[in-house]
Amino acid sequence: MQDIEYFFGNSVLHDCEIGRMEINYSEGTIVFQFIDSKHKKRDYVIKQFISINFTKNEEWGKGKYVVSSDVSCNDGIWIIEIQLNSGDICSIMCYK
Repeated sequence: MQDIEYFFGNSVLHDCEIGRMEINYSEGTIVFQFIDSKHKKRDYVIKQFISINFTKNEEWGKGKYVVSSDVSCNDGIWIIEIQLNSGDICSIMCYK
């Protein structure tokens, strides 16, 4: 598994397309697939998610590309935030 800070931190995913996202509630996992500008797929598995909130209001119009991504940790709980070029935000709380 890739390091959560390296994968999501400091807008590393900028301009990647958000591809597939699969949530398995009973296992507590989320699988993300991002596609970079060279069409290379980059997957990340969150193994113990606590919560997820993902809007699809498209306030800025249709979009599927990452504008920014960041991650922080508070008392052992990781918070991932991904903003798309549509203005929508995906927020995830998880254990590392």
